[in-house]
Amino acid sequence: MSKIAAVIQKMRNDTEYRRYFFRNAPKYQNLYLWLKPLWQQGYFNPRNIPTPIEDKKNKGYFSIPQWDVLDFLLAAAIQNQDNYNEETTRLLLKIVDTIIAYQSGESRIDNFRVDWYAVKILFTLPSENITLEHIDFIGVSIRKTKFRGLLHSDLGSIVLSVLIEHKMKEHLLRVLPILFECKTREDGFYIKEREPLVEKYWLYEITKKYPKQIAKVVGISAVELLIEIMEKISESDAGAFNNIWISAVEEHEQNSFPDRYDNQLVSFVRDMLEEASDDEVATLVQALFEKEHPIFTRLVFHTINHHYSVVKTEFWKWLESNDLPNSTYIHELYRLFQVRASEFSDEEVDKAIEWIENFDYSEYYDDMTPEQLRKLTAYRRKEWLMTLKDYSEKANELFMEYDSISPEEIDHPGFVFWSSGFRHLDKSPLKDVEDFCAKSVESIVEEIVGFDPKTVDKDPLINEKDWIEGLARDLGNCVQKNPQKFVAELEKFQEIDLVYYYYIFNGLERAWQDKERFEWQNVFDLIERVLDASLLASNEKYAIWVKGKIPELIRAGTLKDDNAFDKAHLPRAKKILLDLLYSPEQEDGVSLDNLLSYSLNATNGKILHGLMSYALRYGRLHSDKDVRWEEELKSFFSEQLDKDDSYSLYVFNIMGEYLPNIRFLDKQWVEEKMDKIFPIENEKLWQASFMSYMASSTIVYQKDYEYFRDNGHFAKALQHDWKDELVKEKVLQFIVIAYMNAFDDDTIFRIIEEKNVDNTLEIIRFVWHLYRDNSSEKRVLINKLWNTVYELYKNDVSDDMKQIFSTLSKWFVFIDTIDETNMQWLELSAKYTEINYNSYFLLEQLLRLVENSAKNVGKVYLSMLSNGVYPTYKEEDIVAIIEKLFENSELEIAREICNKYASEGVYFLNDVNKRYKGKR
Repeated sequence: MSKIAAVIQKMRNDTEYRRYFFRNAPKYQNLYLWLKPLWQQGYFNPRNIPTPIEDKKNKGYFSIPQWDVLDFLLAAAIQNQDNYNEETTRLLLKIVDTIIAYQSGESRIDNFRVDWYAVKILFTLPSENITLEHIDFIGVSIRKTKFRGLLHSDLGSIVLSVLIEHKMKEHLLRVLPILFECKTREDGFYIKEREPLVEKYWLYEITKKYPKQIAKVVGISAVELLIEIMEKISESDAGAFNNIWISAVEEHEQNSFPDRYDNQLVSFVRDMLEEASDDEVATLVQALFEKEHPIFTRLVFHTINHHYSVVKTEFWKWLESNDLPNSTYIHELYRLFQVRASEFSDEEVDKAIEWIENFDYSEYYDDMTPEQLRKLTAYRRKEWLMTLKDYSEKANELFMEYDSISPEEIDHPGFVFWSSGFRHLDKSPLKDVEDFCAKSVESIVEEIVGFDPKTVDKDPLINEKDWIEGLARDLGNCVQKNPQKFVAELEKFQEIDLVYYYYIFNGLERAWQDKERFEWQNVFDLIERVLDASLLASNEKYAIWVKGKIPELIRAGTLKDDNAFDKAHLPRAKKILLDLLYSPEQEDGVSLDNLLSYSLNATNGKILHGLMSYALRYGRLHSDKDVRWEEELKSFFSEQLDKDDSYSLYVFNIMGEYLPNIRFLDKQWVEEKMDKIFPIENEKLWQASFMSYMASSTIVYQKDYEYFRDNGHFAKALQHDWKDELVKEKVLQFIVIAYMNAFDDDTIFRIIEEKNVDNTLEIIRFVWHLYRDNSSEKRVLINKLWNTVYELYKNDVSDDMKQIFSTLSKWFVFIDTIDETNMQWLELSAKYTEINYNSYFLLEQLLRLVENSAKNVGKVYLSMLSNGVYPTYKEEDIVAIIEKLFENSELEIAREICNKYASEGVYFLNDVNKRYKGKR
C-alpha cells in the first residue's frame, strides 16, 4: 500500500487524524498528488458540508463550522498557480463545480465559509475556466443566506480584480446586477430604505475603488444596465435618489451618508460616466435627459460638465427650452455654470444672461407682496450671475444692480438644502489608530486630555478643532469595535470635551446595532452625568450634537425586542427623554419644505423619534393592556395638539408618521383625536401631519383610508401644490390599492374622469408596477380601468392622450390573449408607444403573445408601423415575432411588416422574408 493510500485509510478510521491532516495540509508540498485519491474516496463530496449550529443558550445565534477539506483545496489551487498542471486544474474545477452545483440546488447548506472558499479556489484557476454560471453562483450565495458571509469582503479583491485584469466584459456585466441587488427595509420608522444584499461597507469599498476600472472594460454597457436598475427603483419609490440624501452628484461634504445604497449606486454610475469615451457619452446624454426621474437630469449635467467639449450642444439646447432651474437638479446645473462659464463664447454668455433674466417666481410665491417678490427674484438672479460676472461686463452690471436690491450674501450658492452639521474628516491626528484602540482605557483618557492639536503637522484645510474631532472619531471607532472594554470603565472619562462624549455615544450606538453586547447600567450613569442642567440649556455646537445623539442611542436600545436593553433600564430612559423633550432646541429655518429632513436630522426630531421608540418598546411589554403608553407621554401629545408654533411642526410630523403605532398604544385616543392630528383647517399643521403620514406609510389601513377619503383629506391633497410630489403620488397609490382590494370602487374612476393627465399617468404606472409579476387575480379590475381610460381618451388628439396610451403599453403584460375586447386598446397604445420610448417593452410582450394570438399580434404591429414607428431594438425579438407569424400562417401580415421595414431602409428582416418566400 502506498503512503498516500495508507494515510487516507487511516483518516477513514480516525476523525482526529483526518482533521489534523487537512488543517496542516497548507504546509505540505505537492498537494496535487493527493488530490485525485482524495476525490475518488469521496472526501470532497458536498454532502459532507457541515451545517450551522445554533447556540442552545442564545436562540437565533449560530456558529458556522469549517469544512476541513477547504484549506487543502485552496492550498492545492495556490500551488497549482506556481507549478501549473492541466490535469490538476481540470480536477480542481470539477471539484469546485460539484460544490457549486450542490450549493446552488435545493439541498444547499447555508454555510458561507464553503461558498467563500469555492469562489476563492475558482478564481485562482486560469481565467478561461470561469464561466457565467460561476458568476451566477455568487448571486445565489449572497441571496440565499441568512448570515453575513466572508465572500462579501472579497468581491473586490478576488472577483472584480480578476475579471478586470483579464478584461472579462460579459462576466462583469453579469456580476454588476448582483453587486447592486437590494432589498427594501421597512422597520416602521423609515420607508423604502434600500439595503444592498452585499454588506454595505464592502459595497462602499467597491464603489470607491472599481468603477473606472470596470468602465474601461465594459464601456457604456454597464451604465445602461445600472440606469435600468435605477429606473426600476424610481418607479417603485418616487422618493429615491432625492436631494436630501444626495445633495450633490459629485463628491461633496454635504453628502452626509455616502454609504447609503442609493448614494453608492449614483456615485458608481457617475464615475463610470466620467470614464466613458466621448462617443459613448454623446449617445447617452440625450436619452438621459428624456427620463422622468430628476436623478438622471442631475447625472446628465454632471456628465456634460465632465465631457463639456463633446456634448455642450445638448446643454445649450436644453437651456433654450427651459426656464426656471428646478430645485431637484439645481446644484449640478449651477456647478456646470461655475466650472464652464470661462469657456462660454460671448454669444453663449448672452444666452445664459437672457435665461437668468427670465426667472419669474410669481406663480410659485403668490402669497408674497410685490416688494418681497422683487427682492427674492433679485437674490436668485444674482446667485446665477455670480458664475458669469467675471467673464462679462453686462453680467457684472446686472449683478451689482440686483445686489443693490437684495444685498444679502448668497447663502451656499447652487444648493436648495444645506445641512449645517459637522463634516467628516478623512484625516486622523494619530499615526496608528489600532495601537490607540489597544491601549488601556486609562491611557486613552490620558492621551485625550493631553492632546494638543498644535503639535500635529500643519494642514491648511484642517483647523485645530478638526484635529480634535478627528481624535474623537477615532475614540468612537474604538468604542464600536470593543464596547464592553470601554463601558466597564466609563467613569474614567471625566473632564473631557463634549465632542468626545458625542463619539462615545455614537460608537455605542453603532456597536449595539452590530449586536455587540455591553452593560447599559454604566451607559445610563454616564448619560445622566453628562446631561446636566447646563448642557440642557446650552446651544453650543457639541452640546447640540450630544443632545441629539443620546436619544438615538436609546432608540437603538429599544427599537427591536430581540436587540433591546433590559427593561429594568426603561424608567431611566424615560426620564432622560422627558428631560430632553421639555428642553427643546430653538431652531431657525424649519419649514414645511424641509420638514421631513429636519425631523430625521435635527435634535428635536431625534428626541421625538427616540421617544416613540421607547413608547413602543414599553407598549410591547404591556401588550395585554388596552392602553399601552404611560400617562406622561399621553399628556405630552394631548397638550401639543392644542398648540401651534414652530415646535408643533415636529410634533405633528411625528404623529403623522407614527399614527399606526400610536393607535397600537392607545386606539381610543387616536380615534378621538383624528381631527386634531390632521387639522384640515390649519394649513401648516395639516401639511405637517398628512405629508408625514403619506411619506412613511407602506401599508394602506382601511380605517385611515376611509377617514381621509370621507373627510376631504384626499381631495385636498390632490389639489394641493406640494413641494414634493411624493405626497400626491402616495395618495393616488393608496386609491389604487383600495380599488384593487375592493374597499373603494368609486374614487379611482372619479379621478380618471377628471382627466388630470398627471394623476392618470401615476395610476397607470403604479398598477403596472404593483401587478406586473402577478396580475391573474386582478385582471377583471384592471380591464375595467383600461376600458374606462380608453373610452375617455380614444377620440382625443392631444399630446396628453398620446402620453397616456404610450404608457398603457406597459399594460400589455396583463394580456394573455388578444381578443375583440382588448384589440382596440392595444392598437391605440401601439400607435403611440414610442412617445415614451416603450416600444422595446411592447415588443417583448408581442413576442410573448404571438403564439396564442398571431393574427392580432400582427395587426397590433402594423398599427405601430402605421404611425411611423419602426423599432429596431431588440432585433432578435422582432425577428422571432415575424418568424412566429410565418409559422402560424399569417403570411400576408408577416410579409407586409418585412416590406414596410425595407421601404424605410431597414433590412434586417429581409433574410426572414426570403427564408419563408415559398411558404403558402
